[in-house]
Amino acid sequence: MYTRILKYLLYVLFALVFLPRAHGQPFRVDARLDTNQIQIGDQIHLQLNLTQPGDARVEIPSWQDRLGTQLEVIKTFPPDTMGDQGDQSITITRKLLITSFDTGKVEIPPVPFFYQGRQGVDSVLTPPMDLYVQTVQVDTTRDVFGIKGPFGAPLSWAEIWPWAAGLVALGLLVWALIYLLRRRKRKDMVLEPRKTSEPAHVYALRELDRLKEDRLWQNDQVKAYYTRLSEILRTYLWMRYGIKTLERTTDEIMTSLSDTELAQQEAYDMLLGNLRFADLVKFARMQPSTTENEGALQQAYDFVHATKYVGEQEPAAKEGGDEKGDAGEEQEPNEQDNNKQEPKEGPRGNLSR
Repeated sequence: MYTRILKYLLYVLFALVFLPRAHGQPFRVDARLDTNQIQIGDQIHLQLNLTQPGDARVEIPSWQDRLGTQLEVIKTFPPDTMGDQGDQSITITRKLLITSFDTGKVEIPPVPFFYQGRQGVDSVLTPPMDLYVQTVQVDTTRDVFGIKGPFGAPLSWAEIWPWAAGLVALGLLVWALIYLLRRRKRKDMVLEPRKTSEPAHVYALRELDRLKEDRLWQNDQVKAYYTRLSEILRTYLWMRYGIKTLERTTDEIMTSLSDTELAQQEAYDMLLGNLRFADLVKFARMQPSTTENEGALQQAYDFVHATKYVGEQEPAAKEGGDEKGDAGEEQEPNEQDNNKQEPKEGPRGNLSR
């Protein structure tokens, strides 16, 4: 009872002190709420109105996150200004979105607006207001249920597109891998020559004869001459030893040949010198002499004769010898025929550099 009387006396004292000062002055303030009763945690708007002369300078208060001790400021809206042409005054409206988590009566304190008066800095206050916060009513007669789970939200495009982009990227990667593998396989099929039924040395000797007849290095086509010579030897190695040579370097070819019978023959060094010398002419722009050009071709002839496969010729010779034995006739081989069977070899060129 005494508290209520004291409160009314303070309101009267406030009116006696501030109303005379406000009478006749152009500054007026008021505050409004959407409602003075809310449930705990509900949000309402607090509207502050200031009426002032158009040329006056007034400091509008700012709020961080609290208004008093029991109110929280959720959002502050930009001020809205409206002019009055009658007395050349303006009205500034400022809205706040507030809430409270304290139950019972919550007091909204007066909000001061400072301005420059005739006697210095003065202020005008909004009247205090009461807000009643009600708690949630619990029906104790009903059973207590468990906490409900979160509601399932529909998938948005922002959640879908990273997965879609990942699947597209993975598909492109798989496609590129398959494309490269097929291209490499197709390239191997195109670049590797088709094996023929004729022996490898027959093919090589025939192509070397054609190269000799074309007279490439004599017509200033030295690079083409050594390119063709290298291709003939590489194809011969593929047909003779079954290793891929057209897509490999000289060192890779020689490494592959180390597992064959060629590794124990003197022809290994002959082939290595010939291929490396051809690489110098093709890639290092080396200018060989006439003797070196002739020697490279002759060395290719020598290599083919030294490594040709003669296993198929031995049974025929043996069968011919048996027939002669059955006839009881011993014939000595004709020296002239032997000379025809042996390959004609020219002078070997020295390719060791």
